Amino acid sequence: MSEILKGLTELLRGILHILVSIVRIPLEAVGFTIRETAHVVEAIIVFIFHNFFTLGFLAAVFVGFVMYQQNQGQIKAKAREAGKKRA
Repeated sequence: MSEILKGLTELLRGILHILVSIVRIPLEAVGFTIRETAHVVEAIIVFIFHNFFTLGFLAAVFVGFVMYQQNQGQIKAKAREAGKKRA
């Protein structure tokens, strides 16, 4: 009789282990995803802080280029107007 009881307790213990694993594995996956997302965000922030001057320089170059392009359009428009006045 004790062997049957031991077998049943092992069976129940196995079923309980399966149920706990079914709940635990997705929770661990969610925790892993959140943890790794935090690491990626941290790496991006560190990259930005470490390359602050380089990124600032690139932003200044971009803004300067955009202003240059806008200025070129105004200069061409003024030249066209001046050409029309002479003719």
